[in-house]
Amino acid sequence: MKCDSCGYEFIGTKICPSCGHGKPRPKPVLRTHTIAVSKNLSTPGQRALCDSCGHPLGASKVCPSCGHVGSTRSPYNVAVSDSSANSRQIILYDSLGYQLDADESAKASTLLHNCILMLFWLFIPSVISSVLSRIDSMLWLGTIISGVTSLAYAFVLFRLRKLDRYYDSAAKLHLCSSLLSILTIAILLMTLYNDLPGLFVLSLVLTLIVLIISILETYSEFTAHSNVSSNVSNHISTEWDQLWKWYIGLIIANTVVNILPIFTSAFKVIVLILAGIGSLVIGIIRLILLYRTAKLFR
Repeated sequence: MKCDSCGYEFIGTKICPSCGHGKPRPKPVLRTHTIAVSKNLSTPGQRALCDSCGHPLGASKVCPSCGHVGSTRSPYNVAVSDSSANSRQIILYDSLGYQLDADESAKASTLLHNCILMLFWLFIPSVISSVLSRIDSMLWLGTIISGVTSLAYAFVLFRLRKLDRYYDSAAKLHLCSSLLSILTIAILLMTLYNDLPGLFVLSLVLTLIVLIISILETYSEFTAHSNVSSNVSNHISTEWDQLWKWYIGLIIANTVVNILPIFTSAFKVIVLILAGIGSLVIGIIRLILLYRTAKLFR
């Protein structure tokens, strides 16, 4: 039997083992990590196409749609609009490589711009609340600000869930982390008026759980930002990946120094100071990247 698509000869099956022709295809869904914004391309970009099904290959030689290896087709161009200096065209593709219509692309771009810009503004009071929470007399105010901004932050991430699956994970983890943080602070306040040792142990356990969830939430959010900006700006996408490595490195170093008894108290103080400076730097870079990512879809 000869494949109608690639010409490969095979027997014993209706599905071509070379290109996968004849295999049932799933219903197209939005795949936002293949966004191309022409305004940010200095020259027309090119995408290689699969010989068998025509799916964009990207940087891979193996077709993600049918599994066919190699491409001899002429790559198609991602158009760069030259009608005016401020004009641009945003091209979105579904999971099968079919281009979405202009209205859907425009709506997705507007949603990304508005929501990521909202994340930028919400991150500022969240930093302020974390500082206030370290002051005993202002702990209540920091808790209120943190709770409100965290819920709003999770809601904005949830609005982006259809654009990248990591946004959905980040929203759920952020909401869970926020609720557990509020519960932990409430238990710590109870320990000020009660000498029950169980409350203190419970607060430590909850703090550890919140730390783990926060790490997973940060990874999901940074990965989502990296995905949606990957074909718009490789530079910004790479910076999101790099920022995650700095973040997890800072967490690991700080945790190891505080847990292991081999380090002196003076050394721990120095590490805490450096960790505070590192957290400030990472927070500033995160703000900058949020703003720059939002501008990509303006």
